Order: sequence, then C-alpha cells, then structure tokens
Amino acid sequence: MSHKITRREEMEKVKKGFAFHMYPDSLIEWCMDYDARVEGIKLCTPKDELELRLRLFKLIPPEKIPACLAKACQTYTQALNKKKNWNTYKIVKKIEDAYYEALEDCMPELLRLHEELCPDCPWNGWTIFSSEYEEGK
Repeated sequence: MSHKITRREEMEKVKKGFAFHMYPDSLIEWCMDYDARVEGIKLCTPKDELELRLRLFKLIPPEKIPACLAKACQTYTQALNKKKNWNTYKIVKKIEDAYYEALEDCMPELLRLHEELCPDCPWNGWTIFSSEYEEGK
C-alpha cells in the first residue's frame, strides 16, 4: 500500500531560508523555494550569466544567520499570515520596518558571512555583475 504524500510533507521537503544572490542585484533575500528559484534562473538567465548566477545563489545555513535577524524574520512572517484588516496592516507595517532595521543592523555580520560563504564573489554592493558596470556596458 502506497503512502499518499500530504501537502505538509511536500512543504517540509522544500529548501527555503535566507540566501545570498537570489537576484543579481541583491545580497540577501528570503527564498521560499530554492529548487524552484534555480529552475527560474535556468529558464530566464542569459547563457553568458548562468554559471555565475548558479554558483553565487546559495542558501545560508540557518545556524549562521544572526539571531536578531532570524527572530525579526519569524515575527514578520507570522504577522504577514495574520494580515486581514487595516488595523493589522498597520501592525504588520511596524513589524516589517523592524525586520528591515534588523537586516540593516546585521549587515556587517552578513558581509563577513558573505565573504566566508561566497569566495571570489564579484559583488560590489550593488550587483554581482560589477565588471560590466565598471566597463560601462
């Protein structure tokens, strides 16, 4: 007798978390589905950019995420799931602001982590395609 996979079991298999370089102009983002994002990159990225995009896009081990950022993200996600009316929207907005503040506060630590996990990365603070911008392409 075969076991029918539940939606919950499916979701537990999804690789998600904070990731470096989910987009070429982003240092760190929350990634809801790593494998789906990889497929999207493969489908939509020009061939001459593909190897770099796939090499740099990586999930950050959860234990390496600064605690204040992890907590702010968890609170923000829970608040988003409860957003139903204008009053809760205002609360969610305050929580969202706190999340982005935590992200900014953790940036020095995240940059050190980025250097450790993404050696030889061309990130210049704006994009992973820094040489193209420096050359004026």
